[in-house]
Amino acid sequence: MRKGFILLPFAALAVSAAAARADVIDFGQFGPDATYYPGPVSGLTNNGVPITITAPTGDLEVRVQGADWTGQFAPGAPLLFDAFPGAVDIGFATPETSLANIAVQANAFGPYTATLKIYDGATLLATQSYSSDNLPAGAPGTIASFSYNGAAFDQAVFSVTNDFGGLGLGNATAPGPAPGQGLASGLLVLGVGGLRVAVRRKRNPLLALARAD
Repeated sequence: MRKGFILLPFAALAVSAAAARADVIDFGQFGPDATYYPGPVSGLTNNGVPITITAPTGDLEVRVQGADWTGQFAPGAPLLFDAFPGAVDIGFATPETSLANIAVQANAFGPYTATLKIYDGATLLATQSYSSDNLPAGAPGTIASFSYNGAAFDQAVFSVTNDFGGLGLGNATAPGPAPGQGLASGLLVLGVGGLRVAVRRKRNPLLALARAD
């Protein structure tokens, strides 16, 4: 009995800490560099909440900072890339109250403003933004990020200005692993996405520079 009284408070604290943990999306769960998705992407948050990520054209690709992405994310960081103008939407299967460590960057050199809008159904709950500049000599690992903690929401919408070449969406810092994303699911992503890798052209923030030439 004495041990029970000692352990119960610690167990209660552990449950409380887990319940209060902010939802984070590990973009590494979507596969290796150049994995292509012809439609919405499904995944999980670190808390096991199912999510669906949708681009304006339904076309998303995995890019890795330092490989097929030259930008402000940390070296080696994976992100999802949408090549066309418009917002990228993340839908949550169950209402959530917090979201952390999500960053977005325009796929073109020059100043841009990133914006996050949080919705509960059609109701706009909150809007956040930050401004940056995609310089050719910009330092990786310096990108800002969004975090939200408030009323329950089921949708997070990300957009940027200067977006004629689309945007990249990822983590400002590395999150913990998402549950259920083990070896088997990783091999499945490789099998599905790998079929299309050979026909996809590389895209990164050098796009604007190439068009200008």
